[in-house]
Amino acid sequence: MANGPLVHISIRGADVAIINGQVYASIIAPPNATTWIASSADDGTIQFTDQAGGLVLGAPSLDPGTQAVVAPVDAGLAVSSWTLTRYSDDAEDDASPIKDASEITSGYYAIQEPGTGEFLFRNQIEDRSLMPKRVALQPSGADQGPLVIQVVG
Repeated sequence: MANGPLVHISIRGADVAIINGQVYASIIAPPNATTWIASSADDGTIQFTDQAGGLVLGAPSLDPGTQAVVAPVDAGLAVSSWTLTRYSDDAEDDASPIKDASEITSGYYAIQEPGTGEFLFRNQIEDRSLMPKRVALQPSGADQGPLVIQVVG
């Protein structure tokens, strides 16, 4: 995989962070919000690697509701690279697949599991709490809206 840009991921206004090896969206940003290195795979997917720890963003199972984790690239995760789609705004009416990490710019995206099309997202019902929200696989038909990727380097 070739190295690409450094990015931050935000889901419904909450920054994605790693807490004890699991991935959460935190409305109140933790002191060590995660910066990811986006890298291209030969199959057109994108891998996100935690810049600080070298662990990849993945999911241990393809079951809807499975919480995203970070783990070594060879940990045997069910998902360790993702299909990335860019949108010009949050209306999601102009999907543009991203096959190379160098194409990533700040904006609206969907991060999906390549085989099932499940989205990486968080449950909207958790918004009533300031506690970090689990980032998990959501069914492809769920109306979640896009998340935001911000290129930071």
